Amino acid sequence: MAGATTKSLAPAISKAPVAPSKGVLDAGSPLVLNVVPKSVFGVSYQWSLNNLAIPGANLDFYAIPFGSSADAGRYTVTLANFYGSVTSKPVSITVYNAPAILPVGGTLTGPVTWSDSLAGASTDIIDLDFAAKTITDANDPASKITYVYKRSNLTAGVLTATSVWTGKGKETETTKKTYKLVFGTYDLAARSWPVAVTVSGSYTGKDAAGKAYKGTISGAGSVVLVKP
Repeated sequence: MAGATTKSLAPAISKAPVAPSKGVLDAGSPLVLNVVPKSVFGVSYQWSLNNLAIPGANLDFYAIPFGSSADAGRYTVTLANFYGSVTSKPVSITVYNAPAILPVGGTLTGPVTWSDSLAGASTDIIDLDFAAKTITDANDPASKITYVYKRSNLTAGVLTATSVWTGKGKETETTKKTYKLVFGTYDLAARSWPVAVTVSGSYTGKDAAGKAYKGTISGAGSVVLVKP
């Protein structure tokens, strides 16, 4: 090619990779990065994560079907041909192990043992219904429980639950619990997280004769969150 220099024949980047969702990825969600070359010759591709080449990542895009904490970091792609190479600016991806929203249709089940200041030890067998926004406790099926969940950081979330129970006569009880959830590593095959749980709370109520009582709750346990 007359008059062309080696530098001008080397590949360039027409459209660089862009981080989706401001570089934030929820564990279990897909990640796709694309690059568009500018070259009159054929171009080879090599994607890297934290300056280490990703084996087999040799196309003009890089895709991960289910992201996990291992996929967090700085991504680059190097384009090369006989005349030279060019590397894109890094794209930073942060992976949140704690989901932003508990998935509708998923389940969160497991035992959480807690100490009641009046009645002693007890255990919740938690079963969250994400669609109905309710929790049922196998040991207390009469309670109607509602909850609110918020992600607090990369690996943790907080779930606040309020239950109202009505028994015989004048028996009533309102319980408020806060579950602090620390999410373990997302399991790609099972589409689930192990979750360490601590629980604290309080309750007030009246017995069958109408006598008021109150107590506090604290404890810990482990559950598993499964995505649908």
